[in-house]
Amino acid sequence: MNTEQMEEQYTRIAHAMISMIPEEWDWIKLYNEYWDGYHTAFFYYAPSSGGEPVYSLDIPDIFDVSEEQFDQSDEELYDVLKALWVEFGRQEQQPWTSLTFSLARDGKMNIDYGYEDLSELDPVEKQNRWEAEHIAK
Repeated sequence: MNTEQMEEQYTRIAHAMISMIPEEWDWIKLYNEYWDGYHTAFFYYAPSSGGEPVYSLDIPDIFDVSEEQFDQSDEELYDVLKALWVEFGRQEQQPWTSLTFSLARDGKMNIDYGYEDLSELDPVEKQNRWEAEHIAK
């Protein structure tokens, strides 16, 4: 595996998420699924000022961020996540179906890949389970 290429992809993902957050934060946790005709991504972050984690798709409703600007940034995030998935295939790695990407304010990252068949599971149920495991206090 070409580690340098993978690290470049991880950095691009981190920058894409950070550019979408309009305030100081302590951590970010992203969920992404990519498999046969299905793709979804969302993240939560913890504001440095405290309070509950913020769901990425709520950012335009909470802050003065235009829907158009946010949608463009969200599309860029999808693009870099797809590039990571493509890079896995290019390097002849087993294709993942999901990943959890954790980023701390100090730059430490953790990426957990999932390889299970997710096609039969309800998207809302999957999101609720992921949130319970990674976001709930």
